[in-house]
This record gives sequence, structure tokens and C-alpha cells, in this order.
Amino acid sequence: MFVGSGGNEVSEGTNDLLDRLYLNDGKGKFTYSSGAIPMNTLNTSVVLPLDYDADGDIDLFVGSRSVPMQYGLNPNSFIYQNDGKGAFKDVTASVAPQLKELGMVRDASLSDVNKDGKKDLVIVGDWMAPVTLLAKGAKFEKADNGLEEYTGFWGAIKVLDVDGDGDNDMVLGNMGENFTLHTQLDAPLKIWVKDFDKNGSIDKILTKTINEKDSPVFLKREMAEQFPALKKQILQHAEYAKKSLQDLFPSDVLEGSLTKTVGYCKSIVAINDGKGNFTVVALPEVAQLSCINAIEQTDVNHDGKPDLIIGGNYTGFIPQLAMIDASRGNVLINKGKGQFEVLTNQESGFVLNGEIKQILPVKVKSQTEYLALINNEVPRLFALKK
Repeated sequence: MFVGSGGNEVSEGTNDLLDRLYLNDGKGKFTYSSGAIPMNTLNTSVVLPLDYDADGDIDLFVGSRSVPMQYGLNPNSFIYQNDGKGAFKDVTASVAPQLKELGMVRDASLSDVNKDGKKDLVIVGDWMAPVTLLAKGAKFEKADNGLEEYTGFWGAIKVLDVDGDGDNDMVLGNMGENFTLHTQLDAPLKIWVKDFDKNGSIDKILTKTINEKDSPVFLKREMAEQFPALKKQILQHAEYAKKSLQDLFPSDVLEGSLTKTVGYCKSIVAINDGKGNFTVVALPEVAQLSCINAIEQTDVNHDGKPDLIIGGNYTGFIPQLAMIDASRGNVLINKGKGQFEVLTNQESGFVLNGEIKQILPVKVKSQTEYLALINNEVPRLFALKK
């Protein structure tokens, strides 16, 4: 059992954030295996078992969400090689160097996207476009996938053959369109990351594009508290409202900052052409009312097409950005060609409140049921009526 740790109460390098491996004795008793995995004190978001070197044992992909206490920086993600005895070493530099500071990873999937018979890595995250790493021998190589311009807050991925043509398509959960900070591909949100005031700590500035200018999202008071030097520069709120980031900071201060964008917030179906190139089809409007954190597939109406069960919501924003909490969970019926019809909660019987983090299939006797995991709530179990 691999346990990925995380949190922002302590900084990177603290033992409280160590990932851990527990070995099963075959009778359900687990023992902590000290030193079995490389030391990693980043915020771990996703772990996938894989056999990248085809030697018959289980290796690991470990994705990192963020650097503790330093949101915005790109953490490293990893490939760990198994020695066949349950001890792992970090082989990222030789196997997948692209994972070094790839981005703020939230989810990943292992699937064959180009129909060459090998399992590829598809990775999504915040302030990122979906990334495809193709399996080439015992290595991974980054490949174009047609989604490079779709930077978003991608929180969930499900790989399945949506259109029934024999290749792997993807359903990708994003922030949705009910978000305070509206964005477009040609008018993105941006985050600027740097120690702007040279006080030894990393600063983050969020901007939105208005009339082709980078306008700060944070209030005048918030910016002045973070950067006291601005108090002398900005005297009135009316003045501040017209200022771009470039008006507030000299070019030499902004130079060298890590800048990321989000230009697309819709949750989508990505249709595969069979070669790993994807075309975007937006999910129905009801599915855009909140972020999507969890996606599971099943054939609800027994027509041979994979349908979707989705859930979301997020309530942890600063007050001025409000909450994204309009989702009660949804069941989407596959109508073919990437199109889905949304059942009402009354029609489906699938109704959830709160921040839905995962929806997982579980075997209950001879039937598959669906376990919904909700932040700070008791899990809920749903059975599909025959």
C-alpha cells in the first residue's frame, strides 16, 4: 500500500510529508517498509502502478500537486523503478526527464492513446494543458496531442472509448463556467510567481486579462499588505482599478517570474483520431455549473455505450472568489459522437452534496456499486438498479 502525503502546514523536507510504503504479509497485515521508496516531501496527488521496463514487477508513477507552502511553483513528479523485491529508486532523469517541474499535477491515467500496444501516460493539473507522454521502449517521450493551448484547472481524467471507434478518448474535468474569474483562450488568467520584493519568500500575483492588459485580481488592500511599497504609489481605489500589473511593477521586477495561464475552463470530452491527437467537445451546460473532481464510467441504460457519473465542487477559495458548489453529482448518458445527455438528479437517483473528491467502483457480492468520497463527510454508496 503506497500512501502519498501532503499539506501546507509545514515546508518541503519535513518528515511529516514523507510518502510511505506498507508491505502486505498476504493475510491483510501491513508493515511500514522504511527506506523502500525515495524521499519525497512534495504534495503527492496521484500514484499509478505501471511496468514501464516490462520486467514483470510493479513500478510507480508519482505525481506532485505542489511544493508545500509555495503554491505556484512547479514540483517534480517521478518514475520509481522496482528492484523486484519491493525497493524503489528514482529513475526519472533517464526515463522521463519531462516530469521535472512538469506542472501542478492533479490526476493521471495510463492508457494506449496511439494504438501501438503500449501504455502511455496522460497527465493533467492546475495551470496546465493536458500532457501526453508516449511509451518508447523503456522511456517516455512528450508528444503533441492537439490540446496544447487548452490550459486549465484540470482536476480529473477518465480514459474510455466514448465514440466506439476502438481507440481511447478522454473525459477531462475542469473548473467549469460558473467560476467568478471568467477566462478565454485569448484572454487568460495568469499567475506570476517570484520573490518580487526580495524578502526571501515566494510571492504569487493573480491577474485577469482586461482589454489586453494584465489586471490584478487581488484587492488594493491585499496587494498593499503583500507589497507595502505600493502604499505610496496607489492612493485611491479608483486609481488602483485602472492599473495593470505592468503599471504597478517595473519591468525588471517582473522579469524572470514564473508565469502560467488558464485560458479554458470547460469540462470536456477529448475525441481521439486514433493517433493520439484529440479534438475538444464540451460537456453539456449542466456539467459546467461546477468543477469536476471525480469521473467514473458505467453503462447506465444498457445500450452498450459508456455513460458517466461525475461529481465536483470546491469551497476553499478566498471570499471574493466565492465558492463553486452547484454540483449535486450528475449522470450523463452517452448519445454517441462525444455528445452526452444529462439526467436530472430525480431521474438518476444520484444526489450528493459537498466536495465530491472520488467516485469508485466497488464489488458488493456479485454487483458493482459506486462509492462516492466526499471531503469531511461520510462516504456514500450507490447501486445501479437492473
